[in-house]
Amino acid sequence: MQPPSFSAPTAPDTMRFVPLGGCGEFGMNLTALLWRERLLVLDCGVKFPDPAKLGIDAIIPDVSPWFREAGGVFAYVLTHGHEDHIGAIPYVVPRWPAPIYATPWTAALLRAKFLKLGMDPNAHPITIIKAGGKIEVDDLSIELVHVNHSIPDTCALYIKTPKVKVFHTADFKLEESPTVEARYDAKRLAAIGAEGVDILLADSTNSEKSGRCPEESDVAPALAEAFKRTPGAALVTTFSSNLWRLKSVADACVAAGRKLYITGNGLEMTLTHAKALGRYHLPETIRVADENLDTFPRERLAVLATGCQGEWRSGMARIASGEHRSFSVRRGDHAIFSSRFIPGNERPILDMMDKLKRSGAEVVTAREMPDIHVSGHAYGGDLEVLAGLLKPKMHVPIHGAYTQLAANRRLGEKLGLRTLLVESGDILEVDANGAKIIGRVETGVQYVDSESHIVLPTEIARERLRIGELGCAFFSAVYGKAQRGWLTSPQLEIFGVRLPDEVDPEGFRRETAQAALELLVSRGAGKSSASLEELTEDVRIAIRRRLAILLNKKPVVVVKLHLV
Repeated sequence: MQPPSFSAPTAPDTMRFVPLGGCGEFGMNLTALLWRERLLVLDCGVKFPDPAKLGIDAIIPDVSPWFREAGGVFAYVLTHGHEDHIGAIPYVVPRWPAPIYATPWTAALLRAKFLKLGMDPNAHPITIIKAGGKIEVDDLSIELVHVNHSIPDTCALYIKTPKVKVFHTADFKLEESPTVEARYDAKRLAAIGAEGVDILLADSTNSEKSGRCPEESDVAPALAEAFKRTPGAALVTTFSSNLWRLKSVADACVAAGRKLYITGNGLEMTLTHAKALGRYHLPETIRVADENLDTFPRERLAVLATGCQGEWRSGMARIASGEHRSFSVRRGDHAIFSSRFIPGNERPILDMMDKLKRSGAEVVTAREMPDIHVSGHAYGGDLEVLAGLLKPKMHVPIHGAYTQLAANRRLGEKLGLRTLLVESGDILEVDANGAKIIGRVETGVQYVDSESHIVLPTEIARERLRIGELGCAFFSAVYGKAQRGWLTSPQLEIFGVRLPDEVDPEGFRRETAQAALELLVSRGAGKSSASLEELTEDVRIAIRRRLAILLNKKPVVVVKLHLV
């Protein structure tokens, strides 16, 4: 394996792809395209943290070392508007500015993100490009090709030079009869295949599943049936970005004779964008206002709420906890989860379901009624259809955990394709003869603070986690070099842990201060060659050891020492 090199290849008809996230892990999709001394970033997403990451809103790729080596970013090309594909843009673009290319829906979502974070959306120009449009740089072109997914305006990328043709699927599915948008562009895909695709970079999320992915048109009838089976109010939660599902819920209400109450900013934002962009307008006559909820018949009410992943303070989470300002669960209500479990979210979802059941609701999931949710990602059969249209020479799985990548590789092998498995950090060199891994770069992450939205390096996030798990202690004192003693009473404060009952806190503080004093005297503080930093570290270690003896754990210890 060659040493890492995050730079464009010297051969003019060769390009490099480097996934810095999203391959071998779920989320944080970002693929770097290096070509002729230019870096083009294909998507730039986040990964959602597990609950152990205290106060962390999102995890983003640490791109700075590699973007710096590449000399900066030439352009950002976004395939669609899901957070795992655009969520890192507000944190990366200010540091590495470059033009952003996005479809209308994705651009609207990104501008809304900038505004929410207090950023000037005009400071980072977004060029809107529709399906069928092209981004052209010298003799490189990137065509946006319409595909279906669970969010509007999703496009695959057809990346072409005079010598190399690469098709990047993004996240996709192939719907034959979509509810709102157009069917995937099979004619264009076949034409691209006729030109000769060298490499297919294919979404792996559902590659383990056989057959074709069920279609959104199956959902509304299933939801209508679920509504009819519900004696009380029908509560529905789903992904708020899925406009098609919002329409399916509305259609199911009409079919079942129910009116709709909507709670959650994410849902309202999706409907606002849909109306502004002319994609869909939810009829106002179907909606129930807050002030009418108390008197509206429960058997004719449907509630659509955010929070299908158990998000804290989401609409469904507040309903489940009995904290919603306008709606309370009653016996006879059904809570319908028109969604799936995103890996890592199982615990908060199950906790929310448990609260709903305790309040008297019956919980309905796709396990009981399979058609109330369909995925936005291609099954194995869809990948076979796509490969049949594109006829690629080589197949490279992307987007998914290792198990999903491996399943996609097996699928490619079954189809008789040369297949190569890459993970985040692998440098994939592509030319007319195919693709090969020529090296690897180390991929790191950073953390977005949930309140300030400041990006935290890994060491700060780890320190926060250690404090949360182990507690912390603060020791401050002023040491007189001439007196060889404390000039003020040393302060020792302990947070997040409790001393054993048999230990007197004041006595422990005095003994700790005396032990620290004896250590400094023995080191000849102020007279020896030991620096203040070294003496401070000695005291920190001594206090940490004393706490470890009492607690069987080592809290984080911070020492502020002054020598005068």
